[in-house]
Amino acid sequence: MTIQQKKFLFTPKIRMLSDQEVRAIHYASIEFLRETGIDMKDLQGRSLLLDSATWDSNGGIKIPEILIIDYLSKSSSRIPMHDQLGRLTMPLEPGKVFFGTDLDVLGRIDHQPKVLQTSCLGKCWGN
Repeated sequence: MTIQQKKFLFTPKIRMLSDQEVRAIHYASIEFLRETGIDMKDLQGRSLLLDSATWDSNGGIKIPEILIIDYLSKSSSRIPMHDQLGRLTMPLEPGKVFFGTDLDVLGRIDHQPKVLQTSCLGKCWGN
């Protein structure tokens, strides 16, 4: 016996930004990476970046526009996110939107001030 899942005929669409606004953010991001750069803490990642046409500027790594465009042209438009058991939980791709409480994130860096903020899961639920 085969189990069949119903396929929805209607998929609601949420459109937050126009194509022009998306392009403006894209170009501003490229300018930011080229002019301001990033702060790469991982030494192996930093070494890989510096070996690929980027340059160090006062401790930050600046990335040229041509390198960004080249990397984007080679990258996938789909990022499969899996849970701890390897099950696909969030296929990040065009047309898929996910919302969450951020409780599943183990940590993030708050840049003002530069501090590693750990998840509140244990603190919030008393674990």
